[in-house]
Amino acid sequence: MKAGLLHPAFSETMTTALADLVTRLQGETPTYDSVPTSDQYEQAVKDAVSELSQIAPLTKYYLLSVVSGTAGYTLPDDFSRMKEFRLSVDAGNGTIIDTANGALIPVGSGTTARYTLVGNLLTFIPTPTSNSSLDLWYSAKYLLNEDDEYENIGDTEARLVILKASVTCLRLQARKAVQQSWSYEIPEQKVDKKNLSKNFSDAADATEAEYDKAVNAYKSGGGVVPAFGMWSEYSSYDYEQF
Repeated sequence: MKAGLLHPAFSETMTTALADLVTRLQGETPTYDSVPTSDQYEQAVKDAVSELSQIAPLTKYYLLSVVSGTAGYTLPDDFSRMKEFRLSVDAGNGTIIDTANGALIPVGSGTTARYTLVGNLLTFIPTPTSNSSLDLWYSAKYLLNEDDEYENIGDTEARLVILKASVTCLRLQARKAVQQSWSYEIPEQKVDKKNLSKNFSDAADATEAEYDKAVNAYKSGGGVVPAFGMWSEYSSYDYEQF
């Protein structure tokens, strides 16, 4: 399987450690009667990051080198969904350069190729018979690297993660508090925990509303496809997915 190259603009990425996110979450949503556990805190963060990957994914650019005789290509590990890809053309004469034999293929020739996507495996049908380059934009997941750091998660994304993870933790605490719904009163002292579960649930609802608002604001200001040449430098060569 062949691979391609990420554009240099994406080679320098900000990172946030999983441990730092867990520590922030523990500070903002302290334990109640040992809930959440350490493992639950960590899982809440991971689940929140996974959700962020679905509702507000990154848009990344990838240069795919298509090789004659090779049908299958492995896309980056963080590949989630295809957004768009275009076959590069020579801006000077409006033709696609076939590097396999030096032939020039006119733009808009009506040639149609098809492809399948299984995970991050891209397969062209039929197998390409010439070399070319594809400029590919895709929705990317937030993944942990070998140092247990999330790449491309900065302060804004981290805040979204903490909000969502806090909702999970508060709901865990609400379920725990249900088991301790009681009250007692003795002279000069009254203890009432009957509403404790509701208090946790109300806090979870309020935090989730804040999260939803923050996500909408984040999505409305993001998702910009990076400029990489003029649109006139790309062909209308069409690809269809099986």
